[in-house]
Amino acid sequence: MHRVYGDRLVNETDSGRFDEMVARISRNFFEDIDNDELHKLPLTFTTFAIDTQGDTKVYFSIDTYEKLKRSLSAKLLEYNEANARMDLVLFEQAMEHVCRISRIIDNPHRGNALLVGVGGSGKQSLTRLAAFISGFSVFQVKLTSTYSMADFRADLFTLYSRAGLRGEGLVFLLTDQHVVHERMLVYFNDMLSSGTLPDLYNSEDKDNVVNAIRNEVKAAGVMDSSENCWDYFIDKVWP
Repeated sequence: MHRVYGDRLVNETDSGRFDEMVARISRNFFEDIDNDELHKLPLTFTTFAIDTQGDTKVYFSIDTYEKLKRSLSAKLLEYNEANARMDLVLFEQAMEHVCRISRIIDNPHRGNALLVGVGGSGKQSLTRLAAFISGFSVFQVKLTSTYSMADFRADLFTLYSRAGLRGEGLVFLLTDQHVVHERMLVYFNDMLSSGTLPDLYNSEDKDNVVNAIRNEVKAAGVMDSSENCWDYFIDKVWP
């Protein structure tokens, strides 16, 4: 309710009225639960704040911002030791956004996000930290003065090969500045809707993909027809 409706309110008066309505309604429907405890902040669940055994990710609630900051500060330190340094200020909203982005990245069913904010507000940095926490690498196009649609298709070809054939966990990080041609939006739409980019692979490239992934398809117990191999490849890219 807070994310879908409350965050759309634009002034303190309306936000206050919204909070009062939520508190009043919750008292009526949850009489046996302490109201202050019910609305306690932060309302945040993460998979990275508590170490668990195995590869299964389990969500745990974080009851204080102090605990969340300690956990994220440790993750940021690990990131800075392995990558170009990011000097992030982990204020409350920034930490909440990292948790949301991390949850989207961990989503096994086609997680994607549109991050909106003024330039320099930390959208890319928070995404990079969230990707690192989830064990993903960040893939981003490198613009030049001569960057063209052919270059963009080549970048997508590399992206698909790394994700589908090598099995790498990747976060495709794209900003509005990377959209240098409106035709790119057609590719984005296809990526989000089906994962299939019709003119990215010619028949020879497609045959190479099918042959490269055939053994993996057999190992998964799937009949290794060309169609099944291709679908298996796309499912890995667009899981």
